[in-house]
Amino acid sequence: MYWKNANRDWRMLTLSVVACWVLALSVASAQYTFGAKDADGKNVTLNPAGQTTLILIGNDDHEDDLREAARVVDDIRGNPKFRLYVVVDLRDSLGGIAPNLVYSQMKENMDAEQPQLRELYKLHGNKNNPRKDMATFADFNGQIVDLLGWKDETEDYLRAVLYDKNGRVVQRWNALKKKDYPQMGAKARTEVGGSPVRAAKAVPANP
Repeated sequence: MYWKNANRDWRMLTLSVVACWVLALSVASAQYTFGAKDADGKNVTLNPAGQTTLILIGNDDHEDDLREAARVVDDIRGNPKFRLYVVVDLRDSLGGIAPNLVYSQMKENMDAEQPQLRELYKLHGNKNNPRKDMATFADFNGQIVDLLGWKDETEDYLRAVLYDKNGRVVQRWNALKKKDYPQMGAKARTEVGGSPVRAAKAVPANP
């Protein structure tokens, strides 16, 4: 009888240990997610669970740089597991005087980008509307930049942050330069997994 009770107690202890281990793994994989309102007025999660997200951050002088940086991930844009977002840091800009005009321009740019992006979606067999997946953010007061982990004042250089499918930071680039673009693209592809596609045309990221 004592031996049977001991076996039962041992099984219960083993199950308890396994349960605690599973719970610990769940907690470890969980990550605080956060979001912001984009130019379309949508509340968008910036580091959503289940998707790899690359966020490019620049000011209103970085339009061409943002486009060039975005082209590095053309081959995975359209993959349902990947999102590319753009944040425009406008703290030192006059854009805050007429925010609606800024939002209107951003929406026009995304509308213009949609046809080319649709082609990349087709290459991935993605039948979703690409316009619904696009998001550009105007940061007039630094709140979004702060959420992304940069609490300092605006600087005249590009930044980027890559989040994995659990919403955790894979890598951040505090001063993104052209020589960093290939590494950034490679990191994003590794996180997304699968096979990238050959993009027929470069698709700009319109701030």
